[in-house]
Amino acid sequence: MTEAATDRPPLKGVLGGGLKLTWSFVKRRPWSFAMAVLGAVLFVSAIVASAVVVGRITDQLIIPVLQDGESTAGRLWPAMALIAGVALWKAIGITLRRSAAGWLQFGTRADARKRLIDHQMRLDLSWHDGRSTGDLLSVSEVDTNQGTFVLAPFPYATGSVILLIGTIILVALSDIVLGGVIFVGLVVILFIDVQGAFRTFGPFVEVQHQRGEVSEIAHESIDGALTVSPRTGRQ
Repeated sequence: MTEAATDRPPLKGVLGGGLKLTWSFVKRRPWSFAMAVLGAVLFVSAIVASAVVVGRITDQLIIPVLQDGESTAGRLWPAMALIAGVALWKAIGITLRRSAAGWLQFGTRADARKRLIDHQMRLDLSWHDGRSTGDLLSVSEVDTNQGTFVLAPFPYATGSVILLIGTIILVALSDIVLGGVIFVGLVVILFIDVQGAFRTFGPFVEVQHQRGEVSEIAHESIDGALTVSPRTGRQ
C-alpha cells in the first residue's frame, strides 16, 4: 500500500471538509433538497403510521373477531381504507424523495462539472502543460461524480435519523429500559460506522489517484491509435 493510502488525515478535517462541500451543494439547489427531505419525512412517518395502524387493527378487529367471534360489520372497510391510505402515503413519500434526490444529485453534478471546466479553461497554458489529459478528465468526470454521490442518499439518511428517533420514542413509551438499551446500541453502531468510514478514507484517495492514472493511459492510447494509419500501421 502506498504512502497516500496509509496516511490518515485528521477526522475533524475530513468531516469538516465533507460537510462544508455538501452544504455548498445544498445551497445551490435548496428546493430540490427541501423536497427530497420532505419526501423522506413522509416516507418514515408512513412507516411509523403503518405500525400504529396495524397494531390498532390487530387489537380492535383481528383479535376480537378470531377470539371472541365478534362480527366484522362496520369494521372491515374502515380498516382496509386505513391500510390503503398508509400505503398511498408511503408511495408518495418514496416517489418524492427519490425524484427530488435525483434532481439534486445530477443537477449539482452537471453544475459542478461545468464550473470546473470553465475554471480550467481560464487557466494559463503553462498550467495545462504540467497536467496530463487523463488527469484533467479524472478531475472533471470522476471527482465530480464521487463528490456529488453523497447527495442522493443524504435525504434518505435524514429520514432514517427521524425514523430512529421516532422508534426510540415509541419503544421508550412502552418500556423505558428497552428504549434506553436501543439508544445505547444505536450510538455504539454509529460510532463503529464512522470509524470504519474514516479508516477507508486514505485508501479511497489512493484509488481516486489510480483511476486518474488509468484515465490518462486510456486517453493517450486512444489518441495514439487515432494518429496511426489503419493501412500502413505507421504515424
